[in-house]
Amino acid sequence: TVQAMSSDDLLLAISYSGERREINMAAGEALRVGCKILAITGFSPNALQQQATHCLYTIAEEQATRSAAISSTSAQMMLTDLLFMGLVQQDLERAPERIRHSEALVKKLV
Repeated sequence: TVQAMSSDDLLLAISYSGERREINMAAGEALRVGCKILAITGFSPNALQQQATHCLYTIAEEQATRSAAISSTSAQMMLTDLLFMGLVQQDLERAPERIRHSEALVKKLV
């Protein structure tokens, strides 16, 4: 949780519009404790961009249509997969242990 974060941590905040209340609240709390924020968001100026230390932009046009929403979600998932693969490759020895730990945490959520 954000409450357990410190200045050594990185918050990955994902919101195409950058205006999701919950995401921006988490980003604000992360900033308060000195945590860095990596935002995956759209190009249009938004509140999340203003709080983020770094931004990765997705270029899907999300509008009222369902296909546009699916397109932006797919772009965000692609970026998170690439980030995950990059992190795994940095420490191949400990990667399986960390993946199992993450899976256990996700199981608690569902």
